[in-house]
Amino acid sequence: MEPYVLADLSGPAGKPLISLAQNESAMPPSPQVMIAGSKAFESAQLYSDPEWTELRAAIAQVHAI
Repeated sequence: MEPYVLADLSGPAGKPLISLAQNESAMPPSPQVMIAGSKAFESAQLYSDPEWTELRAAIAQVHAI
């Protein structure tokens, strides 16, 4: 099997190309994502809740159960 090769992103001189072929985004993360990511790292050393309490509560609220 041939190894994966990155796409050739060369284009006309002076014209930047946007590649979405390699699962890349054309936009940077939103500020809200950066804040949420930073908060998540504050407790990255801990195991997650095995009962998924917050997720289950959010799902229950959405579905009124």
